Amino acid sequence: MITAKYKQQKKDNVMYGYGGNYITHAPKGAEVLIKTTTDYPIEGFMAADYIEKYKDTIQAIDYKQGGYQMTLFANTMTNKAHQLDDYRYLSNAIYSKMLGSTFKNADIIKGVQKTKITAKSALAKTGIKVSWKKSGGYKVDYYEVFRSTKKSSGYGTKAYYKTKNGKTTSFYRH
Repeated sequence: MITAKYKQQKKDNVMYGYGGNYITHAPKGAEVLIKTTTDYPIEGFMAADYIEKYKDTIQAIDYKQGGYQMTLFANTMTNKAHQLDDYRYLSNAIYSKMLGSTFKNADIIKGVQKTKITAKSALAKTGIKVSWKKSGGYKVDYYEVFRSTKKSSGYGTKAYYKTKNGKTTSFYRH
């Protein structure tokens, strides 16, 4: 999400890099978001030998460790008003962290929505047994069973029965 706008606009690859800072090494598990190119800068106030070191360097990473989520930028994000792109990178980084699990778990949500459950019920001597089978794929933490109290009235929002784990695949009520 942080670099999405720039990936859409393939010609937008210019950044205002103040100070010539860069990240020398991304930690294991970090996602490199921005790197400089191997091209000579459009303009700059660096010595020629430093420019060679600056080419193809890491400018931003996204890193998760120990429950923390960090986006680190090597560039000075607030130098004058030149860095319109940088402001967008920074605001996108903040926004993506605020989305929480809604954004990060989008693939899981899609997978759960594709998961199918086939249920059946059978009349027993003193009640009814409901059993079900889940399609392969995503692990289930628990199941909730809903019931309708009137024909064609739909189901409520409160579960009639909730399993203690995802291994339970039936219940019996009398």
